[in-house]
Amino acid sequence: MKEMFRRLLLLWCVGVPLCSLAGEPTVSTLLSSALADVDGKNVVVSRVDIPPNSALPKHFHPGEEIAFVLEGEVTLWQPGKEDTVTGEGGLVRVPARQIHTGITGEEGVRLLVFRILDAGQPSRVLVE
Repeated sequence: MKEMFRRLLLLWCVGVPLCSLAGEPTVSTLLSSALADVDGKNVVVSRVDIPPNSALPKHFHPGEEIAFVLEGEVTLWQPGKEDTVTGEGGLVRVPARQIHTGITGEEGVRLLVFRILDAGQPSRVLVE
């Protein structure tokens, strides 16, 4: 039953620009700095909390993103790719400019997210 609910939520969320049933996700930027000895590159480190039974809006990042799951479980949705479920202690890697969203089940998720970006680029770009 839990897996069926997750699949239904996933199907519904991928067609909705902002999908959230149980509160809004929160993003806390922990570090935003130029990379030492790498001209024109910045690193952004954030803590992202996605509540239970919700999803981030579909988006992409101009640079690569790596997320470490601190608590909970998240399903990574990317168009044309198989869904990936990652739990506590796991890593999620998303290539630059790859449209994606993170979807949670009953427990929600807390992520530590690392992004490497060209200087002056936004951390995230929302898509419809």
